[in-house]
Amino acid sequence: MKDSLGLLEVAGLLGAITASDAMVKAANVRLIGIEKARGLGWMTVKVTGDVAAVEAAVQTGVAITKGMNLYVAHKVIPRPAEGLVESFNDDFTDKPTKVADETEKPQLDEKVVEVLDEIVSTIMEPKSSKSTGTKKITPKKNPKKK
Repeated sequence: MKDSLGLLEVAGLLGAITASDAMVKAANVRLIGIEKARGLGWMTVKVTGDVAAVEAAVQTGVAITKGMNLYVAHKVIPRPAEGLVESFNDDFTDKPTKVADETEKPQLDEKVVEVLDEIVSTIMEPKSSKSTGTKKITPKKNPKKK
């Protein structure tokens, strides 16, 4: 395997999405996944490409997430061993993408549709002119002490 693997661990999904966006725009790398780490809401962003591109992308991600105070850790593995990659990530290897057939339509559960229709109808109903019984309370002004 000639590609390298770049890992960036950040706190939260916002940091992971922001970092992955900046990483793929900064260098010629392929995003292979954003994975939820164990505990504390950490996310791992994984990219692949040639060593220099992955290094540049990971450094960009580090800079972005440090600026957001979401950085946890990073690692670039140049030319990872085949067994290592296969043991923890099936997405690293190229696989044919399954294209959805345009004739297939999603199946909706009738009960879910009924509940959603009920919710929408209660939101969209015009409100009655009756008072809701809530009073507007004005805050009291405190006199300034000298």
